[in-house]
Amino acid sequence: MHLKTTPSVMLAAVGAAAILSACAGPGFQAATAPATCSAASLPVPAAGDGLLQTSGRPAEQQPRGAWWLVFNDPALTALVEQAGAVNAHLTVAVARVVASRAISAELPELDLASSGDGALPRQPGSFAASYEADLLRRVAADAAAPRIDAGAVLRDYRSLLLALQADVAQYYFQLKIIDADSAVLAATEQASDSVAALRRRAGIERAMAILLGEPARRFRFVPAPLGSEPEPPTASIPAAPPPNLLERRPDISAAQSAMQASPFPSINPDAAARYRNSVLLALAEVENKLAAIRMLDGRARLSDDDLRAAQRSERLARSRHLDGPSGDAARHDARRHLAAAERTVRRLRGERALATLSLIRSLGGGWDAGASP
Repeated sequence: MHLKTTPSVMLAAVGAAAILSACAGPGFQAATAPATCSAASLPVPAAGDGLLQTSGRPAEQQPRGAWWLVFNDPALTALVEQAGAVNAHLTVAVARVVASRAISAELPELDLASSGDGALPRQPGSFAASYEADLLRRVAADAAAPRIDAGAVLRDYRSLLLALQADVAQYYFQLKIIDADSAVLAATEQASDSVAALRRRAGIERAMAILLGEPARRFRFVPAPLGSEPEPPTASIPAAPPPNLLERRPDISAAQSAMQASPFPSINPDAAARYRNSVLLALAEVENKLAAIRMLDGRARLSDDDLRAAQRSERLARSRHLDGPSGDAARHDARRHLAAAERTVRRLRGERALATLSLIRSLGGGWDAGASP
């Protein structure tokens, strides 16, 4: 059954065209996003506006941007670009993502202790965007079938490559968090919970090697704890973000295609509802990622203050030149306090990188949609 377009149906069917301008408009920043943005705040487009009148290529075909550059990390850039170069075929890429995630799913949880209030997920798979599981199932099922629709292949490939390269970046930052812990503990001669950490590190290396097309038995990630590279800049969306930023997501793109199958101005109400639900789910995901980044930024400011206080205490303990057991104990306690503060600062830095990466997944790519690739 079909129905004529009314203002209420237009809100359900094409309100997404205005979502990003309403919720990620001028001045939007990943670290300091607007406090709220909900379905109730969506404007009702005028009749004739919105996606039903667009006839360009599907948004899922659009480039996802060189999103990894926002981290300002040459080592990460090299790994992500290597992953793109060795996974140029859709069938190869999906097989590697499935195999890599199977290894990751069996590893011990990454203990993100500094996020005690649960802002970040604990299991590695839960960093993925909601659409990724369906994408993998669909592409894996279609991999053996002949594909003559070049446009469909390109859409699947761009979405899958984003997931693959984001997995590489995720593994990279998880390894750096583990190495940061090990470096701090070793510097203060403290015992580490090394059994789980070493097992997890080795497993992440194997998972990353698969995505990079490297033999797992020879691939080694050189320890590079957080703290030596430049501070990643606070990435901000341009003043005029592309209106179809979220439409690159395969769930929204599929719902949009189903809705566009009906001639304007008549639409299928089920397709319209599916499209609206897909957009609202994506919007909620983005809101959650932004909230996590804001929380981590607040915790980072507090941890920086704690670190400066610990540094002062440690310098004071060394300058007192107290002899005997009491002096040794004071210096030892100061060093342990300093090590704990450094560990928290480095972990929060890694967690913020993971949260930013999770935001990129939810957006369907980088916010500079015009950047290559």
